[in-house]
Amino acid sequence: MAGRYDGKTSWGSWYAKLVVQQGRSDKDKYMTESNGAGAINKHVQEDERIREDQIYAGAGIALYLGKHLLKAGVELDYDKRRVVAEANNMTTPLSLKTPGANDLCTIEEVTSILYLQDE
Repeated sequence: MAGRYDGKTSWGSWYAKLVVQQGRSDKDKYMTESNGAGAINKHVQEDERIREDQIYAGAGIALYLGKHLLKAGVELDYDKRRVVAEANNMTTPLSLKTPGANDLCTIEEVTSILYLQDE
């Protein structure tokens, strides 16, 4: 979801914008290996869940000062990505892994931009 508003005033112009985005991905993979006689050698089960969130907001102004066009603004960007991956590699039938034996990765990034520009 995104939105932007541009406004005009007697002293110049301004804008405000906002973006909110979410993503989700789930992947499951099952594999069985067997030898030539048909005996099962290995079972593999992989499950990966990815969650992504992004929030972006910005606001700025543009105004004339004599012969100069002065632009100023601020932009904020928040990104979060969380990955949970579970994998079972065993020679016995599939079973759940012990609690806490999963791969877990969470990355959070916050970016701030403050700008002043003279054209």
